Amino acid sequence: VTPYLATVVLPSLRVPGDYQGWNPGNNSTIIYSANSDNIYEGFVHILSGSGEFKFITGPEWDKYPDYGTDAAPGKLIQKGGNIKIPGDFGTHRVK
Repeated sequence: VTPYLATVVLPSLRVPGDYQGWNPGNNSTIIYSANSDNIYEGFVHILSGSGEFKFITGPEWDKYPDYGTDAAPGKLIQKGGNIKIPGDFGTHRVK
């Protein structure tokens, strides 16, 4: 048996919000597309602040597109408004 070191890089979205200082470079607040099919899923611990967040495709606001709410419910648009968690603070599954 010959072991090989393989690195799998999955597509990801960062989930910055006031709960973590609006820091898109925070590597603890990322969700992934496990099947590389543009369906992202993960858990985000929102325990403080206003409960608002956005999605961003990279670690810097000025270099990567961010997505937020649209006027239509359930839709996200580039440079949209802040998303707010429904209900109480806690651990939320994001998909």
